[in-house]
Amino acid sequence: MKTVFHFPTRILFGEGALDDMPPHLSALGLKRPLVVTDRGLMSTDLPERIVGLLRSSKFEPATFYKID
Repeated sequence: MKTVFHFPTRILFGEGALDDMPPHLSALGLKRPLVVTDRGLMSTDLPERIVGLLRSSKFEPATFYKID
């Protein structure tokens, strides 16, 4: 069985980029985004800021950080 995945990539960066994320996710029809990070970044406030922003924008995010 042949399977093909195609994921076009959009990268948002720079000042204010986090605030631009919820409208882009909504445009994709997402409701439960997955925040993937590592243990090093989990020791900062960035993942929680992202999750907080997503929750305040009515998303139901999950976080995965067990990456070596």
